[in-house]
Amino acid sequence: MTSQTLQLFDSLVLLAVRYAMADTGSASLAQVQQAMAYLQPPGAEPDEIGTALQRLQSASLITVSDQQYRFNELAERYWHQSGADKVCGVRVQWQRLHQQLQGFELGSQEVL
Repeated sequence: MTSQTLQLFDSLVLLAVRYAMADTGSASLAQVQQAMAYLQPPGAEPDEIGTALQRLQSASLITVSDQQYRFNELAERYWHQSGADKVCGVRVQWQRLHQQLQGFELGSQEVL
């Protein structure tokens, strides 16, 4: 994956974390994977999701304790400032990012 594709994929995983933690305020890896499956990413593998979660944690966007993922203050601030906390925000942002990711994948295939 290119760096832009990785950034988009990480954004998708970040949205999946938020979607999965909506009811309880945190989400397990299994819940994040279920959210990814529900939101229909382009063939995301569980290992890719775990790696993206590690990158998001390294970037200080999420925290993990007791195997539960949570947004940190920076991610929460972005979430509210972006308007993504509105009723359909997750789905709308997901669709936009998903389309961008597909565009990058198509573009990279054309180069080959």
